Amino acid sequence: MAHLRQDPQRHKTLLLELPQRMRDELGMKVIDLMTATLPSWDDAYLDQLRSNAEKFGCVISNLKMNQDVDMASDNESKRQRAMDVYKQSIAAAARLG
Repeated sequence: MAHLRQDPQRHKTLLLELPQRMRDELGMKVIDLMTATLPSWDDAYLDQLRSNAEKFGCVISNLKMNQDVDMASDNESKRQRAMDVYKQSIAAAARLG
């Protein structure tokens, strides 16, 4: 995924173009995303991505949570960090639909 982060602005733009490309170039309308590929957690960005999906007749059906956190850690601060990350991911999934 590092190649996607080399140019963060271009990455944001490419993901916003994904719904149209999925429909027009592949004839697909179901989009599965991974948390590792989200270039922004900003509400406005997530809303724009959802809007683009709807505009092109696509649905975002899944947000795979692949963060490097440990909910089962013996360390309370690591568990809390995991909870915070998972809550952020769930909120993002809700915004995306």
